[in-house]
Amino acid sequence: MITHHYPESRVLKDQARLILECAGAFYAGYVTAAVVAILPAIEASLRRVADLRGVSLSVASSQRSSQLIRRIMKLDTMRGLRGLDERQVMLDSFRVFLEAHLYATTQTHHGRDELNRHKLLHGYVGGESLCTFDFYRALSALDLICFFDSLETRSPSIFAPGPSEESRRLADRFAATVVLDRAFSSDSFAGPWR
Repeated sequence: MITHHYPESRVLKDQARLILECAGAFYAGYVTAAVVAILPAIEASLRRVADLRGVSLSVASSQRSSQLIRRIMKLDTMRGLRGLDERQVMLDSFRVFLEAHLYATTQTHHGRDELNRHKLLHGYVGGESLCTFDFYRALSALDLICFFDSLETRSPSIFAPGPSEESRRLADRFAATVVLDRAFSSDSFAGPWR
């Protein structure tokens, strides 16, 4: 997805470099930096989706994001999708994620899911509260945004890309980064931040 779909997607192509750098930080062991830094990519891609559909999303919020997702669902229904199919379920699940987690206010957000924009950016959560799963949640959100847009454009493909030489080189680079991070995170080189 990082080497093929994101650079080709009309809603993610401008964020592809940022996403790649966040993935590099993640595999280097900088989970908090990766999670916090990928949030602008999610917000920018949601704004791009909104712009393409004539919805104002100048300020990201759960209410505006919900309106956007509901509009996409309505457009899919108007295209002839009758009843509740898997795309509608995915869209609705994403809407719930945006409302109940990503854009929930610090007062209303409770639970173990720390991928909450307000808590992260205002310093209520961080460091050891974040885990690798939070980064995977963020990537899943980007995958869904790419998927939703591809329903309209048919590009890139809605299927995961096969391996390419570029994706193999990137995977090798990330694997080497993980090995290097493990070597420096041993107890003998713990440092004050470990």
